[in-house]
Amino acid sequence: MKLMIIPAGAFLVNTLLIWDESSKEAMIVDPGDKAAVEEIEDRVSRENLKVKFIVNTHEHPDHTAVNSWAKLSFPDAKLLMHEEAAKNLNFWTESEIGELAGAEYSPQPDGTLREGDELTLG
Repeated sequence: MKLMIIPAGAFLVNTLLIWDESSKEAMIVDPGDKAAVEEIEDRVSRENLKVKFIVNTHEHPDHTAVNSWAKLSFPDAKLLMHEEAAKNLNFWTESEIGELAGAEYSPQPDGTLREGDELTLG
């Protein structure tokens, strides 16, 4: 497994790109801003990766700020988050914190996760 960490957005959330070198399957965790997604797009292109998942660790706007941008960039990737986070996904978007994070409204997840679920790359 390979890992790329990109400090992103006003709150410097760690946006992650994780991938399996053999299968070239990858996941993005917490897309914090467009610059981070653009950096990931570049790495995905250079490494010939296939983004399988976009995962939010929770629903705060610095972690979900550009889910829509990530989904546009990687339309085959499944957007996933904890089922409780999905209930409040866009709650913070129009708040002062959301504005500072540059948050956009997020699409609803393609699926939800529960404690103990595992995601496989490769």
